[in-house]
Formats: sequence, C-alpha cells, structure tokens
Amino acid sequence: MKNFEYKGLNATLLETLVVVYQENSVSLAADRLKISQSTLSHRLDRLRDIFDDPLFVRSGRGIQSTNALQRKIPEIINITAAMQSLLTSHELDVSSFAGEFSIAASDYERSVLVFETCRDLQKQAPDLSFRFKWEQFDNSEALRSGQFDLALAPFTSPAASAEIRHETLFRDTLECFFAPGRKPPPKTLGQYLDRDHISVMLSERDQSFIDQTLNLLGYRRRIKFIVPSISEVPALLRDSDYLVTLPASMSATIMKDFERSTPPFQLQTLNCGMFWHAATETSPKHKWVRDALIRKSQNMRRDEFGHVALGKRGTGPR
Repeated sequence: MKNFEYKGLNATLLETLVVVYQENSVSLAADRLKISQSTLSHRLDRLRDIFDDPLFVRSGRGIQSTNALQRKIPEIINITAAMQSLLTSHELDVSSFAGEFSIAASDYERSVLVFETCRDLQKQAPDLSFRFKWEQFDNSEALRSGQFDLALAPFTSPAASAEIRHETLFRDTLECFFAPGRKPPPKTLGQYLDRDHISVMLSERDQSFIDQTLNLLGYRRRIKFIVPSISEVPALLRDSDYLVTLPASMSATIMKDFERSTPPFQLQTLNCGMFWHAATETSPKHKWVRDALIRKSQNMRRDEFGHVALGKRGTGPR
C-alpha cells in the first residue's frame, strides 16, 4: 500500500467500498447509495489510489473483488459498522423500528423458535413487519447480497468466516415418528429398514442426514414419499404404517399428535444456527432481533424437546 494521509480515508469512501463489494455492480451500488455512477467511479479511483490495488475487476457482465480486497473486507465492514454505531443512541427505542425484517428459515425453525419470538417483537415494534423465506440458499452469498437479514438452519460443522457471523441456538437429535395404535416402534436396524418411510427434502439440493448415515453403513431405506416441508408430514403419516425420522423438537409442535422413539442406530446431533452478515453486526434493529432469538432459545424447557441443549458462540456459514 502506498504512503498516504490516512485522514483521506473517510466514512463515505469506506461505505462506498462495502456497498460495491456487496452488490458486485457499479450501477446497483450507485442506485443503492443514491449517487451518480460518475461520482461512484470517482470514489473508487480515490480508493484504488489509497489501497494501491484495483479492488475490482470485470467478471462477465459484472465485477469481482480482488484477492487483496477479499482479505481486507471483513475489517473494513467492522470499521464501517463501528463508525455508524457512534451515531446510535444508547437508549434503544424499539417502538421506532419500522420496515421489513426478512428471515430465512424452514418450518422446523419457524415452528420451534421463530414464530413465537417474532410475535413478541412485533407487539413491541408495531411498525415492523417480518417476512419469512425458505429455499436451500447459499447463506453466505444470500446474506451478502441482502436477500434476507437473518438465516436459521441446521448444520453439522460450520466453516470459519469473518464475513458471516454465527450463533448456535440449540442442539437437537433425530427421532422416529409414527402413527399411534399402528405398528410398534422399530427396535433394531432391520425393523427400521423393513418399514416404508417418508422423507423431508426442503429443496432439490437438500441432503438427508439419515440417508447419508445409512449409506455409510451400506444400507438404504424404502422411501415412499418425499415432501418439501415437515408441516406436510402429518397428513401422510396419520392412520398409516409409515415411519418418518425428524428432529425431536417437532414433538412439541408439528408432530405433537404422533408417537416417537429413538432410532435403532447412531445419528449425528443437529445444531440449529443463526447466521448474519458482518455488515449488520452493530445494527440496533438486527441486534435486537438476534438477542430475542437467543433469549428464546435459552428459555426452551429441556422437557419440551427432550434432547435440546444450548450451543456456544462461533463464526461461520452453513
């Protein structure tokens, strides 16, 4: 990096750099910043001179950040957020929060944790609305591009990332669910494999923890129905001999009318995590919602879910 007068690197330039990085487009960044493209180009020229790096290069119809910028961007985002927080009142008036807050979560996370939490928050901030989304997103890219504010998803081992922040809310186990008064619970792996199964696949790119484990053991189960959400399972399972393997926490919500038992083979624990972009780390509204979800997860009664346990803080994408 060239020697330069550091006072020339101001909040406006840093914000511009973050927005262009997030949008990967000069025109979209200019629209978001409400400035002309020529003004934005002038700011980028100053930034390139300061950092002694092109910062962005053409990639197809858009632009892509250089390796040097990718290494620096987490720190730049944190600095920008810290500067914004200096102007934020320490006395938080949550009733003033307005607009839309979007959360990516499947019906698993929504039924266990999200709906109840957001209902409470909406009462405190009447002008704030919540939008719930779900696809099998790449959380890192979707959070970076602003497709949603928060993502909740199960994971097994998150990778480290300075850009995507992560909090483990609770841990859950998988259990067998079946209609009451029909066949008895499977006591052995053979009995489990001898049953017809319902599988929940949230998207075309979804992967089943159960089938991955069975494949490693050299077995396959007989799947008769594949559904895109847990909320559709009860209609198929009721008054049938099918078996479905789901998170134990579902016994308190969607699957409360069914019997359950422990699977007759070892399955990995599911971690339910919350993910957000570093750019929103110090946002009062974002932090308020995140803290509420954390508190709710801490207040979950162990006898409600059977095997739910709190996790530890960390960073990383799904």
